[in-house]
Amino acid sequence: MKKVFFICSLALASIAANAQLYVGGSLGLTTSATKNGSVETTTSSFTLAPEVGYSLSDKFDVGGVLSLTGSDNNGVSSTSAWSFAPYARYAVAELGKFKLLGKALISMGGNKVKAGSTLTTDNTTVAVGVLPMVTYSLTDHVLLTTELSFLRLGFSTTSNGLTDATSASFNFGANSNLFTTGNLLVGFAYIF
Repeated sequence: MKKVFFICSLALASIAANAQLYVGGSLGLTTSATKNGSVETTTSSFTLAPEVGYSLSDKFDVGGVLSLTGSDNNGVSSTSAWSFAPYARYAVAELGKFKLLGKALISMGGNKVKAGSTLTTDNTTVAVGVLPMVTYSLTDHVLLTTELSFLRLGFSTTSNGLTDATSASFNFGANSNLFTTGNLLVGFAYIF
């Protein structure tokens, strides 16, 4: 038993010795105004999504992202959402400072929508997905990252706490419109 414990401890210590901690994420704030005749609508939203992970080797990373978002539409309606997504990613190809990775994740989260002060939606979502991503190394410590979410394989299930409705979806395929909002996301990571 002592030998097994020693071998496991040695294996974990060797992995930890090669591991590199990285932090990153995204931060966003959007405000827009629309005027239709005499009616002016102002919409504001924010996103905060910090990310922490470990590079266990040159090819394999594990980490997680905690995402918080909110929006308000002139007080008429508002949305708040959160999600936590642990992931693993593997580098399948490298060309100079570019890396192509496959990323597998499990996302858990929820969102609430209010119309005025009345809660109209209270969803909980669990999703599993696989998608490609690309990183570009600016320096030894700074990476630019992008998730190519227009190529995606995934499954999600959503339940509404107000109506007891449940839905499930499976998606597989490619979207040819790369420039649709949300299809190409650029972030950063700092490697310690």
